[in-house]
Amino acid sequence: MNPAAEEGVRSTCGECLAACGVRVTPDGRVRGDGEHPLSRGYLCQNGRASGQLLGHPGRLTRPLVEGEAVPWERALDRASHGLAAALDAGGPEAVGLYFGAGDPAGSLAFLAASGFLQGLGSTRHYNVLGLEATHRLVAARALFGDPLVVPRPDLEAASALLVLGTNPAVSNDEVGLAEALEALRRRRGVTVVLDPCRTEAARHASVHLALRPGTDAEVLLALLRVLFTERLGDPRPPVPLDGALALRALCEPWTPERAAAVADVPAGDIVRAARLLGAARPAAALTRLGVAMSRRATVNEWLALAVVGVLGGLGARGGQLLNPGFLDFHAMMKRGRQHPGSIAGLLPPTRLAGDLLADAPDRLRALVVVAADPAESVPNTARLLRGLQRLDTLVVLDVVPTATTALATVALPCAHHLEKEDTHLLLPDRVPRTWASLSRAVAPPPGEARSEVAIFLELSRRLGTPLFGARAVDHAVRAASAFEGRGLATPSGALRVLLPLLTGFKLTRGRLGAPGGWSLGRDGALDPEVFRAAMARPGGRIDLCPDAFRQEAERALAAPSEVTDGGRDLVLMTCRRGRAGINGKLRVVGRGATALVLHLSPSEASRRGLSEGSRVLVETRVGREPAVVALDAVLRDGAASVEFGSPGLNRLTDDEDLDPLSGIPALATVPCRLIPVANAGGVA
Repeated sequence: MNPAAEEGVRSTCGECLAACGVRVTPDGRVRGDGEHPLSRGYLCQNGRASGQLLGHPGRLTRPLVEGEAVPWERALDRASHGLAAALDAGGPEAVGLYFGAGDPAGSLAFLAASGFLQGLGSTRHYNVLGLEATHRLVAARALFGDPLVVPRPDLEAASALLVLGTNPAVSNDEVGLAEALEALRRRRGVTVVLDPCRTEAARHASVHLALRPGTDAEVLLALLRVLFTERLGDPRPPVPLDGALALRALCEPWTPERAAAVADVPAGDIVRAARLLGAARPAAALTRLGVAMSRRATVNEWLALAVVGVLGGLGARGGQLLNPGFLDFHAMMKRGRQHPGSIAGLLPPTRLAGDLLADAPDRLRALVVVAADPAESVPNTARLLRGLQRLDTLVVLDVVPTATTALATVALPCAHHLEKEDTHLLLPDRVPRTWASLSRAVAPPPGEARSEVAIFLELSRRLGTPLFGARAVDHAVRAASAFEGRGLATPSGALRVLLPLLTGFKLTRGRLGAPGGWSLGRDGALDPEVFRAAMARPGGRIDLCPDAFRQEAERALAAPSEVTDGGRDLVLMTCRRGRAGINGKLRVVGRGATALVLHLSPSEASRRGLSEGSRVLVETRVGREPAVVALDAVLRDGAASVEFGSPGLNRLTDDEDLDPLSGIPALATVPCRLIPVANAGGVA
C-alpha cells in the first residue's frame, strides 16, 4: 500500500458535537488527525469505533414500509401521502419534526429538516436540545437580553475554572476540550469540581466537592456568599452588572456551614474553593449534563454564570466569551413563525407524548424523526410509546435499526457521517474559535442509503412545499444539486447555496484550508469585544440576578431536597459516561451498554446487603426496571449511577419532573429505591 493511502483520507468525525478531525484508512480504521488545527490528533474511543459501521451488516440499507423492504419510490409515496393526509386533516400543526444528535445529524441535515418543516408551515420542532441545553438559552435571554448569546469558557486563557456535571476526560463533547483542560492543569491553574463521583477531573482538581446529587445550587450560593463577604470579586468587571445587591441578599442565608450540611461536604472546602477562585480571577465555568438535566437546570446555569460574573469573567479573556459562529441564527429565526411553547423555535421533547395523546383537532398526526430514537431517549417510555402508536404516519430517517424505526410507518436508510459530505457549523459555543469544516465522504453508502438532504428535497417536491417556504431558495438548491451531474440533491450542491443564504455571507470572510476536506476559520482567540457588543439589555448591562430566577431559586431551595422522594432513599445518576459507550448506535457493532448495570459504592451496597452481581429492581415514580449491581469506589454513599443511554433507562425517568424555567426533564438525578429480586414478589 502506498504511504498516502496508509495515511488515510481526511474527514471529520460526526459521533458527537466535538467534530474532531479524523483520518480513515482504506480498511475502515479511524484515527485522530494530528494536523487538525483544533483537535490535534485527539479522538475518543467512540470516534475510533465509528468506522466499524461502514458496510456493517446491521445497517439500514433499504427503505422499509411497515417493516417490509420496498423500492424508494414506494417508500417516498407512502411517506408523502401520509404527511399530506395529516396536513389535510389537521393543518400544518398536525405534522411535527423530531431532530436528534446522532447519525445522520449534521448542519446540512438540520438545515434541510428545518427548511422542510418550515415549508409545511408547522412550528412543531421537537429537538433533543430540549433534553439538555435549552436552559442555556433561557439563561442567556434573562442575563444578556438575547437567547442566542450563549458564552463559552475561554479555556485556552483560563487560570481558574469551575466544573459542574461533566468529566471531560471521558465525555469530550467539545473539540480540543480534553487538551485545553490538560494544559490548564500543567500551568497550575485552579480547578474546582462539583461532582458526587471522584472522576478523572475530580482527581486532578484543586478542590473536589463530592456533594450529594442535586445540591449544586446550595454549594454555588455558598461560594457566592464567601466571594461577597470576603470581597474576593472583581470591583471593575469588564461588562457592567446589575442585580449584585439582590444576588448578595439571596445567598446571604447560605453560609458554608448550612450548604455543607445539605450537600454533605466539608464547609472548609467550600471556603477554600471560593478563595482559590477569587485569587485566580477572572474565572470560567464549564457546565454539562449532570447539572443541566435536572429540575434546577436553569438555576444551576445561572448561579455558575453568576460566580463567573462576580469574579470578572463575563466578557474577559480567561472567563466566558462569545463565539458568534457563521450561521445567522437571528435571520433564520425570523424566516418563520415560532411555536408559543418553544425556546428559540425548539420544543422540549417532554411535550411530545402530550401532543400525541391530545384530542384537539390539530393534534399531532404525523411525525418525522431524524437522527434520533425517541422511543428510547425520551423520559417515561411507556407514555411516549402510547403516543407514538397513535400516530397516523411515522417517518424515520436513520443509519441503523432502533426502537423507533421498529414502530415506523416508513423507515428511510441514511448515509453514515463518513459516507457523505457534511459541514459543521451548529452550536458555536462548543468551539474555541469561529470555525467551520467540511466532512469528506470516505466510503460510499451501503445498499440504497441516501443523504437526508436528498430525502427532504424529494419529500418537499412531492408535497409541493418549498424548503423554508421560499421557492427561490428551493429552486436554487435544486439547480445546484442538478449541476453536480447526478440529478439528485447532493450535499455539496446544496451546500453551495444553503450556507451563503443562511450565514449572511459570513463564510466569505473565512480562510480556506486543508483539514477535513476544507475548513473555514478565523485565527486567534475569541474577541471580548464581540461579547460586550452582543449585550441586548438596556445600557449593554448584564442582569446578574433576574427576578424570575431569584424567585425560582427561593421556591426550589425552600422545598424538600430533590434527592429524596416518598421513601425513595437513593439518587440514581444517569449521566455516567463510559469510554466505549457514549453513542448508542455503536451497540450494532458490539459497543455500548446492552443492559442496565447499577453502580454503587462498596459501603452503600454492603449497607443494603448487596454485592457485586446482585440482581435488583430499580423503582422510581414511573416504573421498575431490572438491573445488576456493580461496585464502584469512586461513588459516594447515597448515590447510584448507570451509563448514559442504557437500554430501558427511560422506563424509569419522569416526563413531568421538569425544570419550570426551561422544561428540561430531571433525567440526571432520579429518586429511586432498590428492591432485591428475592424480595420483589417473584418479579425478575
